[in-house]
Amino acid sequence: MAQVEILRNEVPEAALAQRFEREIAEAAAGAGGSDERLVCAILDEGLHAEIEVELPGWKERIHVPYPAREGDVRRAMTRLLRDLGLMDDRATMRHAGLFRDF
Repeated sequence: MAQVEILRNEVPEAALAQRFEREIAEAAAGAGGSDERLVCAILDEGLHAEIEVELPGWKERIHVPYPAREGDVRRAMTRLLRDLGLMDDRATMRHAGLFRDF
């Protein structure tokens, strides 16, 4: 599981800010064997939020339009982690509820 540190959360609505943090952590939990440390800043840009994700020597930004629906942040983070090779397709499907280990 990737470790998550939220440096800053600028989302003005408290419940939405907490949901963003929770969904980032849920996506990181799906990054099974990865011990990477994700440092995140959640920036309020007016019409959308930007989630800045830092790994050692690398930085990426994800845009999430407002109003953000339940699961939007988790899906965006899951896609990013998969693209970075930190989450395999099987874990991605399980995290999305499409696959179960029997």
